[in-house]
Amino acid sequence: LRGWYPGLVYSSAEAELVLERFIFASQSGDMEPLLETVCEDAVLMRDAGDIGMEEPPPIIGRELLLEQMKRIWTRFAGMLMPVRRMGEKYELAEVRGANGMLAGALIATLRDGKIHQLRQITCPTKVRFLGRILEVDQASI
Repeated sequence: LRGWYPGLVYSSAEAELVLERFIFASQSGDMEPLLETVCEDAVLMRDAGDIGMEEPPPIIGRELLLEQMKRIWTRFAGMLMPVRRMGEKYELAEVRGANGMLAGALIATLRDGKIHQLRQITCPTKVRFLGRILEVDQASI
C-alpha cells in the first residue's frame, strides 16, 4: 500500500480511533463522520476472493469507496471488529465471527489523519495466513 508519509506520525490510539470511527459511521450510514474520516481521493483495494482469481480493480474516490462499504457490511453484519496497529503504518480491523474466528480484515493507511487507502481481505487463504501472523504477534506481546 502506498500513501504513508513518514513525516506524519500518529499515535497508535489516534490512528485506531480514525478506523474505529470509520467503521461505526459506515455501518450506521452517518455521513458526516464518514466524510471526516476518509480522504476525498481514498482508494479501496479488494482481494479476488480466492487465490488464483483476478483481483478486481481498485475503487478510487470517497463516494465510491463508501458505496462499496455498504456492500461489505452486508457480508460482515453482526461480526466483531477489534482494531489495532500493525507495524508502523497500518491500522487493522479484524473481522471476527461470534465464535472468535477470523473471517476477514480491513487494513488502512492514513494521510493527514484520514483514511487514504483501505484494503479488504476476504480470500480464505489470505485470511488463514493473516490469522497465523496475528497469533504470532499476540504470542510475542
